[in-house]
Amino acid sequence: MNSELIQAKTIWQEQVEALQRQLQEIRPRLIEAEANLAERLAAISAFEFKLRSRLEPLLKRVEKLDEEIRRLRSEIRRLQREEGPQFDGDEADEWLKNWRLDAEHGAAASGEYRYRERPLSPEKPTPRLSEDQSAELKRLYRRLARRFHPDLAPNEADRTYRTDMMMRINAAYAANDLERLQTLELEPDSVSGTYHYSDQELVDALRREWESCQRRLRELEQELSRLERHESSRRMQQAEKLTAVGRDYFAEMWQDLQKQMARKRAERDNLESERESQRDRTVELLAMDDLADTIYDLGLEQALLDEDPTLAFEEWVYRGRNPLDWGEEDPYGDDYD
Repeated sequence: MNSELIQAKTIWQEQVEALQRQLQEIRPRLIEAEANLAERLAAISAFEFKLRSRLEPLLKRVEKLDEEIRRLRSEIRRLQREEGPQFDGDEADEWLKNWRLDAEHGAAASGEYRYRERPLSPEKPTPRLSEDQSAELKRLYRRLARRFHPDLAPNEADRTYRTDMMMRINAAYAANDLERLQTLELEPDSVSGTYHYSDQELVDALRREWESCQRRLRELEQELSRLERHESSRRMQQAEKLTAVGRDYFAEMWQDLQKQMARKRAERDNLESERESQRDRTVELLAMDDLADTIYDLGLEQALLDEDPTLAFEEWVYRGRNPLDWGEEDPYGDDYD
């Protein structure tokens, strides 16, 4: 009997040791992947803020011109429908659709990133850190992620607590807030106290943690891939390449927007001229239609008189005997015969 218990205990211990080895290998990978995603999100969000602060005023002027152009095209189509053939105007400029700088279309809002609270995009510029402070920020983030990552929680109570902590850690990291991270480091590791597992419970808990880490690693890979496909990520990479060869990405984008604004101003002015010409043409056609209707009515009346000449004589007698028909007062009142 004792030998059977010893053998069973040995089997559980072997499973525990095997799972612990697997966890020792996967935990650092999970924390590193979490840190890489957090760092990339923070960098792209900071780039988007810089892009908005520098280019958004000019972009809004371009968007206003684009709206005027769409309104003019719509009015010209309406005038042309009154005349006859229709003009198929373009819709909103495709070029502008790729220039969404608001936080709603930012990289951070493009996916459902776990353990991150909204809003993800900064509302103010992130503080500049020295090289040593930046290195300490990254080290501290990884240290806190190892302590508080929800997927490493032993039970649901701790998982809920760690989820809240991880969101606060990510928010501080995205804001370059080293002091806040240092404060969070003082928080306790757990809220559920010490729990003693049986051998089987320990194996089950370790297996759940390993499976949870695997799922989270796959999620992180997908999230990072989606983030790199976002327009903001593409722009940031382009900015980095231009900076490497001594060029200013933001200055070049400003010049590009200036060119777009000049082009749209010219297009708007041409459409305004076309609209006025179309209005004149429509008024002219309406006048011609009225003239044609009048000629037609006179011709019809003349045809009737030609067909029965007595109608002309009766009309002449009637008008002669009825001065009211000519707009005159009746000198005899109601007794006029």
